[in-house]
Formats: sequence, C-alpha cells, structure tokens
Amino acid sequence: SPGVAEYFLTPGAPRPQLARGESFSSYWLEVTREIPAPWPARWGAYAVSYKARIWLIGGNDCRTPHGNAFVDLWSSGDARIWRLDKPVAMWSGRNNIFAAIHLGALYVVASVQKQFYNTFVSVDGINYQMRENACALTHVDIVSVVGFQGYLMAFTIGCHNQLSFDQTAVPCSHPYAGPLENRIYSTRDGKTWSITMRPFDIDFFDQAVGKPYLWSST
Repeated sequence: SPGVAEYFLTPGAPRPQLARGESFSSYWLEVTREIPAPWPARWGAYAVSYKARIWLIGGNDCRTPHGNAFVDLWSSGDARIWRLDKPVAMWSGRNNIFAAIHLGALYVVASVQKQFYNTFVSVDGINYQMRENACALTHVDIVSVVGFQGYLMAFTIGCHNQLSFDQTAVPCSHPYAGPLENRIYSTRDGKTWSITMRPFDIDFFDQAVGKPYLWSST
C-alpha cells in the first residue's frame, strides 16, 4: 500500500514513474540502512510474523568455522528498530532451529543433538515451554517446518524401516533401513509426531515399495 511504501522509503530509493501502458516492477528496500540491524551476522535464521511483530529466531554464526548456533531471540514492530527479548532462549544448546505459527501460537523446533528434535511453544513470542510428556522427533533431519490446516508439519529426510508397516524412522545403519527419502511428519499439539503416510505396496519379500515425495534435500 502507499502508506507502507512511504513508511519504509529511504533516501535514494527508486520511485517508479510509470508512463501509460507500463507495468510496475517490484523492488526491495533496505529498511536497516540508517539504523543497522543490531544482531551478529548469521545464516540459516528463521523469521516469522506473530502478534504484530517480526521475530528473528536461531541462525548460525558467520564468524566461526562451523557456524555455531545462536540462541538469542530478537523482535521488531517495524523491521527498523529491534529489541533483544532473550539473550539466551529456552532452546539453548540446540541447533538446526526452525519456527512456525500453529493454532495461534509460535512453535520452535530445535535439535539437541543430531536427529533429535524438541518442540517449544509460546503464546507471546518471548516465553516458551515444552509440552508436558512431549515426544522428540528422532532419526530424521528436518529441512523445513510450516503450520498448515491445523497441523504443524515437518519436512524431513531420513531412513525408514522397510519391514515396518508404519515405516518408522531408523538410523541409516539399521539392518532394515531403506534409502534416504523425504517424509513429512505432523503434530496437532506439539507432543506427538506422526508420519504423513503415502500409499505403498508390499512386494514379494514383504518390503514396502513406494515413490518418494517429488522434492529432495542435500
């Protein structure tokens, strides 16, 4: 809208002057030019919009060889002025951090170690808790998380037991582990994760035969 464009307009930003018959081409504005963003440089962070604020969650330190995970929590009401809400968030000690809005709450999924993910939830964006008796999502690597139609869904890659009807995720070193495949797991309450099943057949050797999702991760 014009109001938003004027609010974020900075000196030197292009102002499109369209002649009759020309179409508008969108462009990006650097909203932190005058007041630089205060957080340390990072990659792989999650940004979500919740309760009229933008929340910056996680990310890996660009200054360290292996990209140590940040556990601070930042937010902004206008994308220009930022505040540090938590120097050390509840998911301290975890990496591979993801965030999504689900059923009116902000969820964070983070791994305490490789392929072992805990789920945290907040109703104000600042204070988090783990669901009582919550189960961890294990033996998979998460590549993305999204809230969709009443479910919190995790897009993953991992190996699964080809002799198990429910194709339980297992370490790829498991004797009955199949090849690396993408699977989607979902939860309604942040406590119990279930695999989103795909139709598959059982072959002559009682092994599951099916096609993986048409997307992949490296």
